[in-house]
Amino acid sequence: MKQIAGNPELSDTPLKRYADLHGKVANRVMEPPLIYAIQQHVMKEHVLKTFISSNLDDETKIFLQTYCSETESLVRSTMASITRKFMSRTDTNAYIGRGQMFVFSTQQLETLLLQAASVEKMKSYLTSGRLLDIGAGSGDVTQNYTKFVKHITATEVSTYMVGRLKKNAHIDKVVETSTLNVFDANNKFQIISCLNVLDRCDKPSQLLKDIRARLDLKNGLLIVALVLPWCPFVENGTKQDIPSEDLDMDGGRCKTRNTFEEAVNVVIDKVFLPHGFNVKSWTRL
Repeated sequence: MKQIAGNPELSDTPLKRYADLHGKVANRVMEPPLIYAIQQHVMKEHVLKTFISSNLDDETKIFLQTYCSETESLVRSTMASITRKFMSRTDTNAYIGRGQMFVFSTQQLETLLLQAASVEKMKSYLTSGRLLDIGAGSGDVTQNYTKFVKHITATEVSTYMVGRLKKNAHIDKVVETSTLNVFDANNKFQIISCLNVLDRCDKPSQLLKDIRARLDLKNGLLIVALVLPWCPFVENGTKQDIPSEDLDMDGGRCKTRNTFEEAVNVVIDKVFLPHGFNVKSWTRL
């Protein structure tokens, strides 16, 4: 079993951390630019060996210029403020047509994949591979997988987001569900994508177990994106609840002011490995 642990301090995302290429939107000073570098001296040796350095490439720049460099219309902003009083943030974004997601560029993803799998295996994915994208959101990232895999299935818990996903011609099947039990464990996926979900679901450990049960363990890849340090919550309507199940992330939590690097060491050694996943490549985005 092979896994790519992609870690966006990005979803801490460009929308939050990098407004436009000049650092301002609507005369409002945004947070610091995207950070791709890591403090290598903090990393454990076996963790550092699988690190791939990323950079601000053209695709990322285009996304930032397209979605983060203009002031949102007063009408849409007002609609968002109103709907947030009785909808979750995810449903609000879907309802008013915003919430475009960006985790990694196609080139960044390809670089991670090629370190985790052989060229021959990558070709087999494109010929007959099946991918499951858990919590696909608006589908903006999901459709980028078409370059790497033949068949794409997406899941989402938000009814409004499901509506958007079903309109996406790149996605073969959309399932509105909060569990993987709807998928036959005997019908394996070659790639499972879990982007910004583990820290936003109620039972992350169970989710990892369910993923492993449905992944082709001989030829499969798990692609994970997390915001680190670890600071989980679950959307419950307009509220953010504490998950009923926690991961063993002591030493890598935001509430104890652990660093990104400390959290990466912890999530690999105390979460992914114990759940049966060997990390082949990871990056900071």
